[in-house]
Amino acid sequence: TRALMVLNVAVYAIGLCLPQNWMMSSRMAPTYFCMFPKVIWSFPTQIFRIWTSAFVHGGLMHIGFNMLNFVRSGNNLERGLGTMRYLNLIFTFVTVLGFLYFGLAIASMLFF
Repeated sequence: TRALMVLNVAVYAIGLCLPQNWMMSSRMAPTYFCMFPKVIWSFPTQIFRIWTSAFVHGGLMHIGFNMLNFVRSGNNLERGLGTMRYLNLIFTFVTVLGFLYFGLAIASMLFF
């Protein structure tokens, strides 16, 4: 839990420190790493966005509340499941929810 929290905060902090026109900067990162179903649909090589979108945060309050909730619930889950099962659970959730979001977005573009 702590390692994932540190990773998330580090990615966010590095993005704040970089020049604003760099790909990993807090201003440009959403363009390159967030979930945009139209982009994934048009360019299947962009499928990595399903997983990288879990590390992109919209602001200080967004990452702050996410990490607060993550630490509070994550510690208990990690203790109960063990570290590897916990990491597998997080990866599974990110994958399933990413594909669900992608599928719903594509369906809404095609049918509505």
